[in-house]
Amino acid sequence: MGINKGGEKMKYSAHSTYYNKEGEEVPSVTTVLKILNKPFLQKWANIMGFKRQKIEDILEKSSIIGTMVHKLIEAYLMEKMYVFIPARHHTRTLAMTYMNTFINWKHTHVLKPEFMEKSHSSDKFGGTIDFYGVVDGLHTILDFKTSKKFYATMFLQLAAYCIMLEEHGKKVEQAAIIIINEGGYNEKFITREELEPYIQTFKKLVDFFHVWYNLNIDEGWGDILA
Repeated sequence: MGINKGGEKMKYSAHSTYYNKEGEEVPSVTTVLKILNKPFLQKWANIMGFKRQKIEDILEKSSIIGTMVHKLIEAYLMEKMYVFIPARHHTRTLAMTYMNTFINWKHTHVLKPEFMEKSHSSDKFGGTIDFYGVVDGLHTILDFKTSKKFYATMFLQLAAYCIMLEEHGKKVEQAAIIIINEGGYNEKFITREELEPYIQTFKKLVDFFHVWYNLNIDEGWGDILA
C-alpha cells in the first residue's frame, strides 16, 4: 500500500483489494497493466462518440455480461448453485448465449478444476484467477474473456497469475486465454516455457509501477490512470 506525505495509507482501487503477507495493500494485476499505453482504446472511444453512443454505458454493459458469464462458468464447473436474476431479459439471453458457447468449447477438452475465481497475492500485486486445475492432463491457468480478440496484455495477466501460483507452490505447465462471445469461441494456449518472457516483462512492469506510483502519490493512482 502506498503512503502519502502525511503518513496516511493510500488505496490503489475502489474495487477488489489485495494484501501481501505483511498485511500491506498491493495493486491488482489489472491496475498495474493500466499504465501501459493503449491507443486503440482512444480510437474506439472516438468512433463510439461519433455514433452517439455513451462509452460508460457500453463498458458497463460489457462488465455486467463478463461478470455474469464468469459466475455461470464457475457454477457449472464447480457444481454450485447459481441464482440467475438479471436486470433485463436481454442480459439473460446474451449471457446464456455466451454460456452455450463455453459449453461447446468445454466439450473439446478434459477439465478438472482445483479452484476458480480465487484471489491470490504476491509481495507487490494481487489478482483473482479464473481457473486453475488440470486441462488435458496438464496443470493449467485459464482466463476467460468475452472480448473479440487477443491482446498482449492478456498474456501479461496470465504471467502475473503464474508468478503468484508458483510462489504458493502450485505447478504451472501451461496457460490459456479462452475467448467466449456470441460469435463463438477461440483459444490460445501457451506453454510455461513460452510464458517466461511475459513473466520477466511483468516483473519489470510491476517494479516500474511502484516507482511511478510513489512519484505521483499525491494525485492518487485513479486520477493518474484516468
